[in-house]
Amino acid sequence: MNILILNWRDPKHPRSGGAEIVTMNHAEAWVRQGNTVTWLTSGHSRAPGDEKIHGVNIVRRWGSLTVYLYAPWYLVVYARYVDVIVDEVHGIPFFSPFFTRKPVVVFIHEIAGEIWDFMYPFPLNNIGRILESLYFKLYRHCQFWTDAPSTINELEKRGIPRVQCKAIACPISIDKTVKQSKRIQKERAPTYLFVSRVVRMKGIEEVIKAFSFIVKEQPDAKLWIIGGGDARYVRQLHEMMDEYGIQKSASFWGRVTEDKKVDLMSRAHMLLHASVKEG
Repeated sequence: MNILILNWRDPKHPRSGGAEIVTMNHAEAWVRQGNTVTWLTSGHSRAPGDEKIHGVNIVRRWGSLTVYLYAPWYLVVYARYVDVIVDEVHGIPFFSPFFTRKPVVVFIHEIAGEIWDFMYPFPLNNIGRILESLYFKLYRHCQFWTDAPSTINELEKRGIPRVQCKAIACPISIDKTVKQSKRIQKERAPTYLFVSRVVRMKGIEEVIKAFSFIVKEQPDAKLWIIGGGDARYVRQLHEMMDEYGIQKSASFWGRVTEDKKVDLMSRAHMLLHASVKEG
């Protein structure tokens, strides 16, 4: 089977996140089962226009937003060669049913809803909300794939029949070296962890505020922030921590390897998660 994935980013994109990791894990599994997988995504300076990663053919064209304009042309030319299209939604889909009659599976991690207000200024937030309220009508005859049953409940409210929805849990991949590693000792000081892309919708500002109260009760407490983010936003967060007086207690690790992430999680005591919305 020839499978085409439409996703605005790929795992090597500087702003990629968990969605791209999950998608790649599924794509690799499809390749191992003998399928051909092509991933159309946006271009960026960290990778070539065409590349094969673990058997998955990555096709990078244009930018994170303009790839939505490139995709229709790609579908018109190449859709005849694929058997199924995975139209991955990040706020808005690729509107693939407009340009092909091939089967389309909609892969949606969550319905954005209030996320529009956290990530985009007026009037872009309202435009996003309007588009999101309308596009479900175009896809009402498609199969929907999501990560969690809670998203199926929301899809049903948006007019998608529950029988057309399937929740598949995110795959977990742990390296052999992690599984074989010795038991790691916890930090002596109470250590709190934030693991995510460093963007507003993931609630990092709320975590910083909460940690400022924790430090008052536990003066030796530490906050480890794992994940990449826009440099300007990270500077704002540093300024925020200065205002709350917790700069010396917090550490930004940035993007780390899988092994390092597991190591830090093993040593920490508690995960702080304040995302606006997840699937």
